[in-house]
Amino acid sequence: MKLQDLEHLRSDRRIRFSNEIVNGQELTIVCYMVGDNELWQLPLATECRGIVFDANGDCVCRPFHKFFNVGENYFTQVSTVSGMNLEALEKRDGSMLTPVLVGGKVFWKTKKSFNSEIAIEAANNVPQNVMTLAIWLLRQNFTPIFEYTSPFNKVVLNYGETPAFVLLAVRHNESGNYIAYDEMKELETAYGVEVIKKFDMTLQDCLNQVDTSLR
Repeated sequence: MKLQDLEHLRSDRRIRFSNEIVNGQELTIVCYMVGDNELWQLPLATECRGIVFDANGDCVCRPFHKFFNVGENYFTQVSTVSGMNLEALEKRDGSMLTPVLVGGKVFWKTKKSFNSEIAIEAANNVPQNVMTLAIWLLRQNFTPIFEYTSPFNKVVLNYGETPAFVLLAVRHNESGNYIAYDEMKELETAYGVEVIKKFDMTLQDCLNQVDTSLR
């Protein structure tokens, strides 16, 4: 993935190309500001969720692509996804954070910026094992994606009095491929970094639980 691959989207007002100086280097963050079904039909628009490029146009941070609720569009209808190989993972109530290696140092960002209050706070609370894992993955051109929860920035749920980083996914910057959940569990064992919980549930189990909760 190169910055030039997204040039056809630069004039689209729904997507913002913003530049930030980090450790003396200019980085470009591409993120959608407004999403609609028309936008998601455009090539690579779903990648515009905080993806970052360096001055050479190389991808240095590749967060989650845009994903959708069940039934939100034609390709997430129950009849379409029920036959797929699916995993049920916990949805934590925090902020998505990704690290970026710039000039040999690690900097943290939220979806839209390195300079948000949460990104700055999180950077001051990164445990050493999380930092060690992040550096190891970044040097291999992978982006680790974390959910950050903190008593200082509680959204709704209370996760305790200690800031926490939970590994949600690991994505290759160039190919965009995600590593398997079992591989993340191996990283959990090796580095002592918490990995998002996985549940033994089918799609129908999940739908039934949501339906029950809404009654």
